[in-house]
Amino acid sequence: MPPMKLKIGITLLFVLSAATAFSLPIGNPADPNLLNCSLLNQYCEIGCLNGLFGVRAGFYGDYVFNRYLEVDRSADSSDLQETKIYTNAGYLALTYCDLIDLFATVGASSFHIKTPSTAFRTRGLTPGEYFTIETETDFSWSVGLRAALLNWRCFTLGVEGQYFRACPSINFVREEDDEPLYLSSGDHFKYHEWQVGAALSREFYVCTPRLSFVPYIGVKWACAKVDMNNLVVINPNIQTDTYVLYDLENKKSWGYAVGITLALNDMISVMVERRFGDENGLQVNGQIHF
Repeated sequence: MPPMKLKIGITLLFVLSAATAFSLPIGNPADPNLLNCSLLNQYCEIGCLNGLFGVRAGFYGDYVFNRYLEVDRSADSSDLQETKIYTNAGYLALTYCDLIDLFATVGASSFHIKTPSTAFRTRGLTPGEYFTIETETDFSWSVGLRAALLNWRCFTLGVEGQYFRACPSINFVREEDDEPLYLSSGDHFKYHEWQVGAALSREFYVCTPRLSFVPYIGVKWACAKVDMNNLVVINPNIQTDTYVLYDLENKKSWGYAVGITLALNDMISVMVERRFGDENGLQVNGQIHF
């Protein structure tokens, strides 16, 4: 990588990081320079501003089988048994100098929370064994920045930062298999999460037409919050029996991931990532370079 190109990329990285407030995938650190052959350039002679910028778009699917959360209280915090977050979205990335990706997703997410009912305060009733919160599939979005800091031979070392937000409407709240309980005020909660991470990848070339696979491993630090706003849940049969839903936060902050990207002709790629530690998740991302 030319020294001037590296200097420009690092400078822009810190400028963007200072200007942006960035469970989420780490992503492949080689993404900014992996797809450098434009689909449009195959059919026309106009490049993208002399190769300085590139645009990629595709599908983004993120499936969290358990985001490890706990009740956010100063004392007697309780762990949630299971928090599932399923997201399907469109993906758009703007690349600068094959070094930096500024990307965003727009789509929809659903949440499923299951926990011992003692995690929430009760009034006038004996808690059952389990307590379930199910949401509608509602609008969600995220923004992020990914930079390839160092390219050496077939290795790429990169960093990333992301922010994710969703405000899903609550479909029902239920104690075990009983009839749904009644929300006395409010019908949604806010979920927001941000993280920073670093990853190392290695590119392998397979054949011609150009086919390569790029495995990677990464580590991240994340912060997740669920703002329940102390929603009150009432038993419709006995209205003196209530739950109070406390805010939630991540139980673990550190996580790690392993993934692999398959790229064809430096133009199309498919990536799969598995995450552990602070969450149990899987991401699938398909992209095409325009």
